Amino acid sequence: MNFYIKKIQLWFRRDISPKCYEFFPDKVNVVTGHSSTGKSSILRIIDYCLMAPESTIVEDVINENVAWYGLSFHLNGNDFIVARRAPQNEIVSFDIYWAEGSDFPEQPAPLNNLTRGSVIAKLNEMFDVPSFNFEISDKKVQLTFRHFLLFNYLTEDIIATFNSYLDTKFFADKEYDLILEDLIKIAIGMDENLEQRLSMQHKELDKRIVKESNQKSTDEESQKKYRENLHNLKQTAIRLGLGEDLLFNLEEGDVMQIIQTGIKKYKDFVENSRKQQQIKELEREARQLKVKISSYNILEAEYNKAIVYAESVKDCLQPVKYLKEHLDEIVLSAETLDLFKSLESAFDSANSFNIPVKKLPTDFENRRKELIYQQESIRKKIREMRELGELVYDAEWVRRVLMLETEFEKVVRSKPKRKFIGDSALVDLKDQFAIIDRRLRDIKEINGIRADNLNECITTFYNLQHGISDNYTSCTPDFDIENSVLKLYRDGDKKEFPVKNIGSKSNYMFMHLCFFLGLHELLLVNGNNSVPNFLFIDQPSIPYYGKNGKEKGNLFKGKDDTIKLKDAFRLINGFMDRNINFNKRAHFQIILIEHADPEYWKDFNFFETRYQFTEDKDYGLIPQEIYSGL
Repeated sequence: MNFYIKKIQLWFRRDISPKCYEFFPDKVNVVTGHSSTGKSSILRIIDYCLMAPESTIVEDVINENVAWYGLSFHLNGNDFIVARRAPQNEIVSFDIYWAEGSDFPEQPAPLNNLTRGSVIAKLNEMFDVPSFNFEISDKKVQLTFRHFLLFNYLTEDIIATFNSYLDTKFFADKEYDLILEDLIKIAIGMDENLEQRLSMQHKELDKRIVKESNQKSTDEESQKKYRENLHNLKQTAIRLGLGEDLLFNLEEGDVMQIIQTGIKKYKDFVENSRKQQQIKELEREARQLKVKISSYNILEAEYNKAIVYAESVKDCLQPVKYLKEHLDEIVLSAETLDLFKSLESAFDSANSFNIPVKKLPTDFENRRKELIYQQESIRKKIREMRELGELVYDAEWVRRVLMLETEFEKVVRSKPKRKFIGDSALVDLKDQFAIIDRRLRDIKEINGIRADNLNECITTFYNLQHGISDNYTSCTPDFDIENSVLKLYRDGDKKEFPVKNIGSKSNYMFMHLCFFLGLHELLLVNGNNSVPNFLFIDQPSIPYYGKNGKEKGNLFKGKDDTIKLKDAFRLINGFMDRNINFNKRAHFQIILIEHADPEYWKDFNFFETRYQFTEDKDYGLIPQEIYSGL
């Protein structure tokens, strides 16, 4: 992102001309001077103009004399002006001025309908901030350009501190600490948004798969129990004489039919008068069937008799046939001959008389069997109904039937509904999970490479500096994103046991410079980042000023301190040279606040002393005429 600050302007409450402070891109713009001259307030003014929710600008002298604060900045080829009315009694003002261009107005005036929120939305778009929401407790926090300013401010409060590398307290918002890990990942190019979405999908699919697998088992167990309950009720119905046992496996509907039919039998029989009529009707049907069966039996008997009679007649006249055949051998008297002729005539008549025995119909026997079957079924119904009639008067039996009915209704109502999505849908879920799992592992690998790239950049500057104690020169730096801390590991340590404490503030000041310079080199390499190409560094000389060396005229007389401070400036200058002259990556701007004398950086080509807040130079952030008028 091509961003740099062009000017800061102060409009005063008194009738005094505005004061403008100008800064240049591709430079280390140094503001040096004595304590309590307003040097560090420059950062607080920048942040206030960039829509800070609260003001941290010093109230005494500064806020009490300033009416408006203005900021002129360049962003991706365009210049913009933003100004905010100064806080009143430490209460932030809602009056905001906004314009395109680089010239401040003679006197800013608040624009209608321009709010802090609308300016933040405008800047979000201009900074190309990705759409991202942080989940904090039970609320969502939207990512804004202000979150990325965390990586532009190396403040005096942390520059030489132990294990504090990003000044979240400067922003007076506890949410920064809660989302710090995610912010770092987003800033260095890790696709935290995608990883978070994939991670959420991964967890959701995993939960669904486990849930559906459990649901499948639950459904099967519920169905099994349901079927067992139905089977037990069926057996109860059979034992109560309300149904028949069947030896083959029945479907659910068949089992329910048996139970329902049995219960219906009981209910129907309770209506006694109608049942007696039904028994009489069944007895009448049984008698009719008996008559029909008797008719079939009589017809069969007569048929058989006719056959036997015809055959017996023929057998009785067989001797006449014999006499006729042997007549020549027998001497007959006249009377005997007349008798023979009479018998012969009967024999001939018998032979000529063929008894017509018509065969019975082919389905005769089947008809009779069907009638017998119907008769037996009716008799069985009559027996059952008579037995039921007797049981109805058995109180214990009735109680058990009523209990059967109640239990049956309860089982039917509690029939489990299948909640399992089905085996094919479960397979689809597992396939989706496999795809998301692969994508998640890929993005984690890519994000891991981004983290390695950060450490490579930090290591570059760690190897370029010579200010850290010799005890740690051979160590390897590694930024712990989870804890937001730069750690040192001794050779061969395999990043298992970091050096817990590297001692002096000077060592930690160099560690902070290595982190911030390495971070911004990575951002320049990556390009198209929402973090501005801008760095505010507040007093690298803190470890030396007024402590180990004797300071006179802003020159440190302690030899070691002087060498280390110059090495810190050399490291900063080297960063500018690498990224602007050598690699020509993009514009970059550093605003450096210092106590030290310009002599310390006179040999570094990117350093430029913009203002000296001393009595003989620029006096301070607030002009001398305001002080003299107090």
